[in-house]
Amino acid sequence: MLLDELPREELAKLDGPATIEGDSLQVSMHNGTAWELREVVIGLTIVKRLEPAEISSYYGQARIIPAVADGQPAPDSFQKRPDVTLLLRVKGSAAPSTTATFRTPLNFALFPDQEWHWAIVKAKGIPPQSAPVEATTTRPEPGTSQLLPGPQEASSLQIVPAIPSPSNSSSPRPDAVAH
Repeated sequence: MLLDELPREELAKLDGPATIEGDSLQVSMHNGTAWELREVVIGLTIVKRLEPAEISSYYGQARIIPAVADGQPAPDSFQKRPDVTLLLRVKGSAAPSTTATFRTPLNFALFPDQEWHWAIVKAKGIPPQSAPVEATTTRPEPGTSQLLPGPQEASSLQIVPAIPSPSNSSSPRPDAVAH
């Protein structure tokens, strides 16, 4: 079965808390859409924290610089380590308007006080079934013609005078012309 990507406006209807237990990410996903959710791509950002010895290097030493000094202070040679963002494809199943748990192994463990953030990047599923065509078409009642407009259509109907075809040189009938 082929899965379709949820439209961006539908992604906003997916929500829930996430936890990391051991080396596994678990998201209790509420599917607020009409789609049958089958897969989500989650962006997991792991914030790189500074070690206590690195904190003074990162924020630098306190220095007194005279106001008359033209030059800029020398930049610190230390830079904060970049955060890491992983894209995780998590399979599961959540029917419309239900909550289901989506799990995936991380293959690494985080410290209990490690800071991390997550976001749904995209999702795939089965789109809602549209109403069958037969159910949406109206059938004429016995004894009526399908060519006659209903009351609403009659008010917007324009009658255009008949234009004689080149093969028929007779003039149009006067009763076919709108007044």
